[in-house]
Formats: sequence, C-alpha cells, structure tokens
Amino acid sequence: MATILKQYHTLQANIYEKVAENSLPFDELLQAQELNHRIGVLETFQILAKTAPLSTDTKVLRQHYQIVDVCIRYLLMDHKFGPALDENGKKKRDTANKALEDIIRDNQKRFSSFKAETQDHYKRCIANCINTVLPMWLQFRDTYIKINLQEA
Repeated sequence: MATILKQYHTLQANIYEKVAENSLPFDELLQAQELNHRIGVLETFQILAKTAPLSTDTKVLRQHYQIVDVCIRYLLMDHKFGPALDENGKKKRDTANKALEDIIRDNQKRFSSFKAETQDHYKRCIANCINTVLPMWLQFRDTYIKINLQEA
C-alpha cells in the first residue's frame, strides 16, 4: 500500500499544481476528490497498522481492534457516488462490493476469538488484515471513480 500511497501523493501534487494555476479541468474534479479520500483512508490504515500494540493482553488488543474494525466497516458505507453506469458497470460494482463484504466478514470472524501467541502476533495479523482489505477496497472504489496512476 505504501507504493500506491506514494503514487497517490505524486498525483495529488500534480492536481494541486493545476489548481494553483487555475487549470484543473472540470472533468478531473471528481478524481481529485476521490484521490483525497483514498489518501486519507490509506494514511489512516497505515497509522492503525503502525500503532498496533505489541502485546498478548486480550483487553489491550481488543481496544485497538475495535477501532480497526469500525474503520474497516466504514469502508462499506463511505461515499458512493460517481458517474452513472450501464448494467455491466453496475454488475462489476455489485461484485466488488460483495467481495469486499466477504473479506471484511472473514477478517471479523478471524479476530472474534483472537489470541496472540507472541508479543508481535497481533501486529503481524492486523497488518495482514489491512493488506487484504485495502486492495479490494481500492478495486471497489475504482467502480465508482477510476484513478489513473499512469499520470503520477
């Protein structure tokens, strides 16, 4: 995710240059908004992964996971707008949404009775969870507004 985040920051800097020059085409406005949203989400999850406690104390781990879980579940509810789609596009969006829901549900089951075996076990598992959910979320977001990283 760090590579994608870096590419997003580069693309964002290009957009900000256009804004400063008053030359951002109107048709790129939605992409600019989407890019800002994705950067915020990716940075939030980066912080969550980096702050995962090194502990086997279930109470400590549960407190952190509750925050992670809320943020992950929010991914299913976040702003769902973009250009109108044909039937094929709607099917792709529905498929991506279902895949994201399935991954989130699987991770919730995995953490419902989680017991850390070592001090760093939870940190490794939560990073793996995040690195499983976010690529699917990005695919899902692409069904709303596609971000072209070749511009970065």
